[in-house]
Amino acid sequence: MIFTSLEFLIFFPIVVAIYFLLPNRFRWAHLLLASYYFYMAWKPVYALLLLFSTVSFYLAALGVDRYQDERKRAGIFWLGISLNLGMLFTFKYYNFFEAQARALAESRGWHIHIAPLDVLLPMGISFFTFQGISYLVDVYRRDMPAERHLGLLMLYKAFFPQLVAGPIERGTHFLPQLRKNLLVCNNSQRIRFEYERVVSGLRLMLLGFFKKIVLADNLSLIVQPVYAAPNEYSGISALVATVAFAFQIFFDFSAYTDIARGISRVLGFELIENFKHPYFATSVPEFWQRWHISLSSWFRDYVYIPLGGNRVVRSRWFLNLWIVFLLCGLWHGANWTFIAWGAMHGFYYFLTYIFTPPARWFVAHTFLSRFPALCRLLLVMLTFSLVCWAWVMFRAENLTLAFAIWINIAHIPVDIFEYFNLVVREGVHFAPLKAFGLGWLTEPAEKLSLMPAYVFGLTVIYLVISHEMREQDDGEIFSTWSTPLRWLLYVFSLTSILLLGRFEAAQFIYFQF
Repeated sequence: MIFTSLEFLIFFPIVVAIYFLLPNRFRWAHLLLASYYFYMAWKPVYALLLLFSTVSFYLAALGVDRYQDERKRAGIFWLGISLNLGMLFTFKYYNFFEAQARALAESRGWHIHIAPLDVLLPMGISFFTFQGISYLVDVYRRDMPAERHLGLLMLYKAFFPQLVAGPIERGTHFLPQLRKNLLVCNNSQRIRFEYERVVSGLRLMLLGFFKKIVLADNLSLIVQPVYAAPNEYSGISALVATVAFAFQIFFDFSAYTDIARGISRVLGFELIENFKHPYFATSVPEFWQRWHISLSSWFRDYVYIPLGGNRVVRSRWFLNLWIVFLLCGLWHGANWTFIAWGAMHGFYYFLTYIFTPPARWFVAHTFLSRFPALCRLLLVMLTFSLVCWAWVMFRAENLTLAFAIWINIAHIPVDIFEYFNLVVREGVHFAPLKAFGLGWLTEPAEKLSLMPAYVFGLTVIYLVISHEMREQDDGEIFSTWSTPLRWLLYVFSLTSILLLGRFEAAQFIYFQF
C-alpha cells in the first residue's frame, strides 16, 4: 500500500478511529494486524518473510539475553544475523553476484551455468532487516534487554508508518514507547486524542503529501527523459535534470518520512527525524549528518565504530570510511552505479580531510575572514555541487549513461560558446531556451509547459521557509503562525495538490531499496 493511494486514504482514518476507540489492552494487536494488512496489500506471501525475520530475531535475542557464556552468546548472535543477511542476500543481491561471477567466468573461457532467481524484491526488506540487526546488536551489547512480548516485537518490526522506507528505528528508542503506551493496564493512562498532537501530526502529513505529489512527482517529468536518453539532450538539460533529481529524491524521501512521522504522532508515537535540511550542509561529512540520518547513524554505530572508527592509524581510518561508504552504496541497490556512488562519497571525505586545513588558513589570512556569511554560502554551494555530481551516478541506470550525463555537463561551455558564435557571426536570432537546449521544457506534453517554472518556484519558496525555520520541527513550525496565514497555507497546499499533483505517479523512490 502506498501513502498517496486512495486505498490508504480509506485505511488510515479507519485504523486511527478504531485505535482511539479500543481499550488499551487491544491496541497493540490492532496496530499489528493493521501493519501486516498494510504490507500484505502489496504482495501477501512476502509477509511470511517479515514474520520469519521477526521470529528469528526474537529467538536469537532471547538466547543472547539468557546465556552468560560468551561463546554461546556469540554463536546465537551470529546465527540470527546470518539468517537475516542470508535472506537479504538471496532476494536482493544473488542475481547481481551471479551475473558478475558468470561474466568473470566467460572472460576466462570457462563455461558454467548458475541459474538466476526469478523473484521480486520484497518491499522494504533492507529497512526491516537493518532494524532487526540493530535490535539484536543492542541486546548482545546489553544496551537493552530482549523483548519477551512477541507481539510487541512483531509490531516494532512491522509498524506500518515506517515499515517500507524507514526511518530505521532503534529498539532502544521505539520499543520503550510501544511498551509504555500499549501495555499499560490502566485505561486512564492510555494515549488519548489530543488536539495539538493530532493536528501537529496532520500538518506533517500534509507537508509530506505536498512534497511528494506536487514537487517530487513533477520534478520526475524533467529528470526521467534526460536520464533515459542523455545523448538526445544538451549539457544544460543534463545539468537541470541533475539538479531536479537532487530535489526530487529529497522531496520524495523526506515526504515519506514526514508522512510516517505524522501518522506516528497522531497515534501517540515519535519517530526519529531522518532529515535536517541536508542541502544547507557546508561539507560532505555534515551532509551525511543531515541526510538519511537513521541509515548513516546505523553504519556509524554498527560498522564504522566496530571497525575502529577514527581511533586508528590514518590509513586504516581511510579504509574504514571506504568500507562504510561502499557498503552504504551496496545497501541502496545491487548495481555498480550505487557502489560507485558510495565510493565517490568516501573520496569526498578524503578530499575534505586534505583540503580543510589549508582552506581555513586561506580564509583566516584573506579578506574572506570578514565575510563569514559569504564563506558559508560558498561552502554550501560547493557541497551541493559535489552531492549533485554524485547523484548522477545514483540516478543513472548504468555506468554508461552516468558517464554520458557527466560528459554532457562538462561540454556546457563549448555548447554555449558555439551558439553565441552563431548569433554574433551569422546573425542568428537569440533565443535563451534554444541557446541552452531547454526548448523541450516548454512543450505542452505530459503536464510540462510552464510546470517546471511552477515547481522550481515552489522549491525555492520551500527552501527559503525551511532555512528560516531550520531549527524547528516541521510539524510544529506553522503553529507559531497567525491563524489566517496558517489556513492560507493549508488551502494553498491542498489546492496545489489537487491542481498540480500527479496522482498516477509511481511509488516512492526508496521503496526499491
